[in-house]
Amino acid sequence: MLDQNKIMSTYEEKHVQFISNLPGTTFLDIASLLMQLPLSTLAVATLLPLLWPNLYLPTRKLPERTAARLRALLEFSILVLPLIGSVTLLADHALSLCSFLAALAALSALACASRRPLAGSLTAALRRASVATPRLPCVTNARAHLHLATALCILAVDYRVFPRRLAKAETYGAGLMDVAVGYFAAFHGLTSPESRAPAGRRRPLAARLADYWRSVRAALGLAALGAGRLTLVKLSGYHEHVSEYGVHWNFFFTLAMVKLVAPLWLVVLPASLSAVLAVLVAVLQQTVLDAGAEKWITAEGPRDGSLIEANREAFVSLPGYVALYLLGVALGTYLRRPRAGWLRWLGCCVSLFLVAAGLWRLSACMDAGPYRISRRLANGTYIVACAAQVLGISSVYLLVDLIITLLQALGVIPAGTAQRVPSLMAASGDKGLAMFCLANLATGGVNLATRTIEASDATALAVLTAYMAVLCAIVVWMNTRHLSEQPSGKGGADGERKKKEK
Repeated sequence: MLDQNKIMSTYEEKHVQFISNLPGTTFLDIASLLMQLPLSTLAVATLLPLLWPNLYLPTRKLPERTAARLRALLEFSILVLPLIGSVTLLADHALSLCSFLAALAALSALACASRRPLAGSLTAALRRASVATPRLPCVTNARAHLHLATALCILAVDYRVFPRRLAKAETYGAGLMDVAVGYFAAFHGLTSPESRAPAGRRRPLAARLADYWRSVRAALGLAALGAGRLTLVKLSGYHEHVSEYGVHWNFFFTLAMVKLVAPLWLVVLPASLSAVLAVLVAVLQQTVLDAGAEKWITAEGPRDGSLIEANREAFVSLPGYVALYLLGVALGTYLRRPRAGWLRWLGCCVSLFLVAAGLWRLSACMDAGPYRISRRLANGTYIVACAAQVLGISSVYLLVDLIITLLQALGVIPAGTAQRVPSLMAASGDKGLAMFCLANLATGGVNLATRTIEASDATALAVLTAYMAVLCAIVVWMNTRHLSEQPSGKGGADGERKKKEK
């Protein structure tokens, strides 16, 4: 028994060392890995109607629920399998994977166009193309892909097939998972009630307080999840990396605090000032770090004092995530401004990309200077880098949606939201919290039942594929239970989805 305990202790030590002292990777590497996500959405929109038109045409005779689940099954092969490859065996070939997906989408669109005459000229199609919807597809797809990628990476990081440069860096540097943490904070702001406020007018105080109360309820739910995760980790003896957030903290608690603090400012101040607030909070965060907080964190002092001492990373980094949440609110209000015409939306896309390029350059200069990027500190460089990545990837998702709407207006692919928001993406976006909870439980179970760092690449890929397939199947089942079992007529899935949006 003692020998077995000693072996387990040795394995736990090896596991902790396996995920510790990692340097991160480059901004360009992270951007190239993320780029395949919106490109896979475009490939789904053009390839699957070509392979199986009856799943997308409004004249199909399949029941709504069956059609949605069959679409999700096909979409898994294009949306999830390349994602698994991009963070494992294909991580060093991200640009090649992006080129393949772009070529696949282009060739599929050409094949669709060759099957039927175009519905008018390009000029007429630009006038007909409808971009605005109650729920912006580019936001839904980006958030859904964030949920899918996070669910995958929290288990994949425990296998050797997952490149170490993509895991969370120890103190300085940034990997893919570091940026994903910032994404979560920003996308909580992007989809918040504050970001949906009508442009150009101040809402009544009662409406703003009602929005804040919704944020408080969401924060209480996140805090409960954080407490549940903390309890399970302590009881199971699951390995912990205290330099991430502290002894008693996890990211659920951080998100809960962000949901309490950031929206409170927007009760007093208009959402149109959220970008200014984000800049001020980021400057304040860097000032506090320069004043001594950074040395306090990096000194690796004892953690047996107060609650703040034990969880110093969590408290010091909190303003950085508040700044990213406020940035998300600013992005949401900008994207939801009324725009007439396809070309105006294209101008919005270009504007986002140019701002992202400027922020990317600024973060690179800051990182090369005295302000090394650090997710652990959530310093100014980290905030700027995450802002650049969020704005950049949002512009690409918006561009993909614009291309899809134009192809629909030309009659190349079927009209409707099934192309703009694939069934799997709708399920992942709507049931993201359920997916994240299941992913955490499954990750803990796999790690307790197997020795992940000793698994071969083939075994790791098999486990990751099965794990993602089960997660996706569960959320798709949850998200399609409301659909009709009767064969659909004209409008089918779009009608059902519109009802759900309302």
